[in-house]
Amino acid sequence: MKPLPTSPKGRRTSSPAQKVPSGLPKTEEYQYTSKTGRGMKNISFPLGRSGGAYKWSLLWALFILVLCGIPGRDIPHINFLEILSFDKFVHAGVFFVLILLTIRGFLMQTTFIKLKQYAKLIALIICVLYGGLLEIMQGTLFEDRSADVYDFIANGFGSFIGLMLYNWVEKKLGQLNKRQKSNV
Repeated sequence: MKPLPTSPKGRRTSSPAQKVPSGLPKTEEYQYTSKTGRGMKNISFPLGRSGGAYKWSLLWALFILVLCGIPGRDIPHINFLEILSFDKFVHAGVFFVLILLTIRGFLMQTTFIKLKQYAKLIALIICVLYGGLLEIMQGTLFEDRSADVYDFIANGFGSFIGLMLYNWVEKKLGQLNKRQKSNV
């Protein structure tokens, strides 16, 4: 394969998507030349049907991180919400959404076959570990926040419920999508 032209600063340049046999993911190739001019690497990125579905789970995880990093004094305290343990419902709810988005992203990606095969198990492990890491960060890094084992349990509970209900939620959203398309 002939090297692609690179920009003067050694940045990557792209070539048009290559034609591949039917059934294989399309790829776009990038070549990168270091500033010293030594070594050229071809890097292929699959452009399967996912279209970056994982980005929604990453954005949601970032949203959760921002929420968990808000100093405790800036969070409004409402007495009746504390009685209902509203905080635990919020933890469970955001991790419910996180695991749904993560599973969907893993199932739609076409790069890693094993990730697609074990999408639900891997998503559960990632979400539970992320929930634990956030609680540790709240106890050590974030200002005016504290780690709570019950928050960690709520995170895991929301992830587990999302895992159990994933197929049902996907089916209901698919039916809703079909109804909206038929009304147009």
